[in-house]
Amino acid sequence: MKKFSFITTLIIFLAFSSGAKAVTIDFEDVNVGSTGAVWLDYYHNATWTDGTGELGVGVMDPYIFSDPYIPAIASESQIAWNVYGNDFGIEFDAPILFESAYLTSSYYAPNALSVFGTYADGSSFNFEDVITLNPVGNQQFEEFDFLTQAISSITISPISAMELYGRDYTAYDIRPWFGVDDITYTPVTPAPEPATATLGLMSLVGLLGARRRNK
Repeated sequence: MKKFSFITTLIIFLAFSSGAKAVTIDFEDVNVGSTGAVWLDYYHNATWTDGTGELGVGVMDPYIFSDPYIPAIASESQIAWNVYGNDFGIEFDAPILFESAYLTSSYYAPNALSVFGTYADGSSFNFEDVITLNPVGNQQFEEFDFLTQAISSITISPISAMELYGRDYTAYDIRPWFGVDDITYTPVTPAPEPATATLGLMSLVGLLGARRRNK
């Protein structure tokens, strides 16, 4: 019985002291069907939005999905993208620490992307021109080192169109498309109350002492 109590207390203490592990969303478990593309509105404990309230974000297999604007996106697996050049937004069910994401360009590659959203404390952030995508065929793994606080939502927004084949499409109100994949973040787990953590530690120390006395 004493051995069982010791092991149980040890497990509880280790559970309190262990941190959350990073999560990576790669969209591989999304069924894109025979057309090769679907739209997400809720997935992976988060609400996905395009900023209009009408659509979510798209997930596609670039080798199946056929669209004149998309074929330049290069990926060996499924990837998400901002449908119709709208925003790419995620509202998490619980606060997270955003770490990185894989970004890739399409035919209408943006010159720059802005990132805005809400911190876990309810305040907002807005970083303009913080991400740059090069022309078609370029992929990059973007570290979000400018987000050092826990957040509850994030939106990546295209703000300009590139010159394509010598023609500037900005005047035609064509918003650029981009791909997003391998979104990595760490859930923010609430720390145990000081009294609870102290009680768990004292119990562990007490059991260790009793175990030594009984030897």
